[in-house]
Amino acid sequence: MNTVKYAGHWCGENLGVWLVAIGWSFVSEIGVVLAGAVGVSQALIETRTLTMVWLYGEVLGILGMVWYYRFRKRAYLVPFTRQKVMQNYLLGTLIGLGSFAFIWSVIWLAGGYHVTWVFHLQRVPELCLLIGGFMVQSMFEELLCRGYIMGYWLHQQHVRTAFLTNTLLFTLLHAANPGFDWRAGLGIFCFGLFMSFLRYQAGSLWLSGAVHAAWNIAEGVIFGTAVSGTADVSVIWHSTPLPVSQWLTGGTFGVERSLPTLIVLGGICAAYCWRQRQILVGRNK
Repeated sequence: MNTVKYAGHWCGENLGVWLVAIGWSFVSEIGVVLAGAVGVSQALIETRTLTMVWLYGEVLGILGMVWYYRFRKRAYLVPFTRQKVMQNYLLGTLIGLGSFAFIWSVIWLAGGYHVTWVFHLQRVPELCLLIGGFMVQSMFEELLCRGYIMGYWLHQQHVRTAFLTNTLLFTLLHAANPGFDWRAGLGIFCFGLFMSFLRYQAGSLWLSGAVHAAWNIAEGVIFGTAVSGTADVSVIWHSTPLPVSQWLTGGTFGVERSLPTLIVLGGICAAYCWRQRQILVGRNK
């Protein structure tokens, strides 16, 4: 009976944390919501101008969360530490760009893409704006999942819950994206778990935020693939998936749904779990 009560309490508490996180996600979408409320057409919403509004609009979520939780002296929910900021962000950028470039290269060499060069000098402002936008958008997602949700449970010393619940919500937040299915969900889950490991090891969001941003920038802006099912934002190359196995390319959802991503990210997650288990066994001897 006690076990049932504890499970019910855990589910209720976790649901409450999720609802607050979802509320903050609505705050970040105010710009797009207002556009819809004033009758902006769906065709316009799908343009790159509205993409910029969506990306930069998430500044509202970041600023709101940082102000609110620091004001309430709950800085552990918004873990932006001042130690090694540039070092962690540069390292994360290299990890994000390198890991995505490796996976993309595997798919391309296996015949998964037709690649075209689409860059010209007139697009430099657009390139800069998209890079900045994805830095904002990725950091907000990290703040929401690896900051607020993960920080809440780590503060209560429930480490496994911290990893699991933030990653589940992160996956569900992508469920409405075009092309989402169980394979896409598994890929997003592995990516979220990877970000959780980075946040846990670094003790802040700078490392995971940089990896997440660099991955999205490489995915959409540099290599021109779908960013988790969203519209084309390619500026340098455009990668058109060829009619081969969707296990290779991920289809319309993009690289996160592909087998190479599942192997790489799944392997990283398995290796991290094995290493942590070995450390725990060593401490108990």
